[in-house]
Amino acid sequence: MQDWRVVGIMWTIHFKAPAEGEVRISPRNDRDDEIAVRYRIADGIIEVDPWPFGVNSHEGYLVGYQLDGYPTVLEPVMLLIALVRQLQDVARRAS
Repeated sequence: MQDWRVVGIMWTIHFKAPAEGEVRISPRNDRDDEIAVRYRIADGIIEVDPWPFGVNSHEGYLVGYQLDGYPTVLEPVMLLIALVRQLQDVARRAS
């Protein structure tokens, strides 16, 4: 089963520029309430806080297209990504 909560974060990724922001998501598929989730993206690492997902982490590939010529010329680019708990959150849990 796919977790669609990550979609709002993925639209902000630019392969060469770090990004950060906040999206509102529903932490459970069976409820309508929402929470604010902060994220930071750099070098293929997507840090998230608070952690709303049902797994401890996720790795995969993101396919995008070269900016030059887009959308007329679709030259695909693959980026290995890792979705992880925000570093401060991990440090807090370890102590």
